[in-house]
Parts: sequence; structure tokens; C-alpha cells
Amino acid sequence: VGSDLEERVNRHQNGGDRKHAIKQIQNEAKFRGMEFLDVIQDVEKFGRMIYSERVVEAVRIIREKAPHIFA
Repeated sequence: VGSDLEERVNRHQNGGDRKHAIKQIQNEAKFRGMEFLDVIQDVEKFGRMIYSERVVEAVRIIREKAPHIFA
């Protein structure tokens, strides 16, 4: 688990994480039969009660790196 966390931190610091985060949310949306933005809203509402750490982190990254999506 530690190396996975290190990899995510490094990817985040290197700026290559936005595409990965988008892909993670797209996969979650497809799995749940939801739209991309609906997943983001759902994650913000329910967080870790329903969603994995990876999905929650992906939403945080998108909120931080692409706030124009939500304007």
C-alpha cells in the first residue's frame, strides 16, 4: 500500500495526475451507470462511506486542478 501511495503522491506532484483522475472517475461512472459530474457530486455527498479512496482522491484532484469544470 505504501508504494501505491508514493506513486500517487509523485504523480500528483508531477502534474500527470489529472488525466489519471479523469479516467478513474469515468470508470466509476461507467461502473455505476452514472454521468461523470453526477459521480463527482455523489462523492462529495457520500465520500468514503460509498466510494473507494482512489475515487475520492480523483475527485479531490479534479476539483483542485480543473475548477473551471464546476463554474
